[in-house]
Amino acid sequence: NTSISDPMIRNSTTLFCLILLSFELIAQENIALGKRVAASETTGRSPAAFMTDGNYSTYGYPDKDIYTNFHYILDLDSSYNLDRIVFVNTNIPQRLSNYRVEVFADHCGIIGKLVWSTVIRSDGSNSGSGGKDIVTSNLDPDGFFNGRYIKITNLSTEAISPAIAEIEVYE
Repeated sequence: NTSISDPMIRNSTTLFCLILLSFELIAQENIALGKRVAASETTGRSPAAFMTDGNYSTYGYPDKDIYTNFHYILDLDSSYNLDRIVFVNTNIPQRLSNYRVEVFADHCGIIGKLVWSTVIRSDGSNSGSGGKDIVTSNLDPDGFFNGRYIKITNLSTEAISPAIAEIEVYE
């Protein structure tokens, strides 16, 4: 006669749940890892490639003070049906606020048609130091969250923005 109050059963159930959770997390591959990121202006000491290096302690940001409309373009190398895009904030969180995210289709290896767009944190808020903005398709219900290129455009007047520790993309 066993029940959930039996320590052996409870521990086995906990272990089983942890294994399932671990398997689910492992199965989710960050398709942006190691992919190319181009910047509209120079980034100097902090190259755009830092945003897809898998290291939250490195980050990309513009070389000069204020670049309204400064942008990055992430090339995923092929088109994907996206589940979510995650923007990981730096230790200077006000530098990732009020920005536009756009998804573009592939057109023979160059940026094609705009298929999805939204503005994140237009109120000037931020996700906090090391915080994450998780962007999903429901933020533009009329768009198609499927594409090859992701463009991140600064709309803020905050100096040296946007600063992004990591961009993660999942299908």
